[in-house]
Formats: sequence, structure tokens, C-alpha cells
Amino acid sequence: MIRTASMKQAGWPMTELAVQHNYRGHLWCGIGALSAALRIPTSTAKDIIKNVSLRRYIKAVTYSEMAHALSSMGVATFRDYFPRNASDCPTLNQWLEGNFRKWDRVYIVCITGHWIVIKNDQWVDSMNQTARDISSCPYLRAKVRHIVSFDWS
Repeated sequence: MIRTASMKQAGWPMTELAVQHNYRGHLWCGIGALSAALRIPTSTAKDIIKNVSLRRYIKAVTYSEMAHALSSMGVATFRDYFPRNASDCPTLNQWLEGNFRKWDRVYIVCITGHWIVIKNDQWVDSMNQTARDISSCPYLRAKVRHIVSFDWS
């Protein structure tokens, strides 16, 4: 993974799964997920997504923008699940039970239009901003739309 000067100034890498919200304004879920997954400040995550999407304002982040943002940072990603039809999507609980996840792999999961990050038995999103136990996740019934994963380094 490429480490930029702004990451080093912000104390990169953060050791735990958390969102480091450091700019004034609303924190959208795609920016928060990228921040937690790469362990970077949200201002840096926002700039990365702006650069890959070529948009001035970032509210929603698509799967391709998330994957491109990760690859632009030098992260080798895996596409674990990409459904063709919405009716074929499993719920988050079904995916967690039926999937053999690697222990140190980070999963950025889009569930019905909301991005969360799952690592080991913890999850985080832009609303919580700190890691919580996966059993307390309120999104267990939500449909999984996209999953991008990479090995934690």
C-alpha cells in the first residue's frame, strides 16, 4: 500500500478499526468506510474518492468508485460477491454464516446502499465510527449488494 505524506502526518496507520472523522461537515458512509478500511483520516478518503470519481461533491459511492479508490492507493482487492439480480442477494446474516472469511481480511460491504467495514468479528460504519461486535450489527437483515475485500497489512 502506498503511504502518502498526509497519512504520515495524521499518524497512519491507525491500529484499530475506526473512522477518523477530521473535517467539518456530514460524514457519508462511503467516505467513512474507506477511512476505516485504509486507516486514514476522512479528509484524505474524501479526496481519494473525489479524484477517482471526478465529482465535486461526494454523497453516494458506487462499487466501481470504491474499488478504484482502493486500487489507486495500491491495495490489491478481491471481489467476493457481485449479484446480478437484487432478489439473489443474501442478507448480511446469511453471508456471515455461509462465508468462510479469512481472519485478517478487511471486507467493505455495501448493504442496501450503505457501506460498512467488517474485519474479524467487528464492524464499523460512518455512524458508529468505532469498532463493535458483529452480533450487535443492526444491518443483519439488510441485503448484501457488493463486497470488496483485501488483506490487512
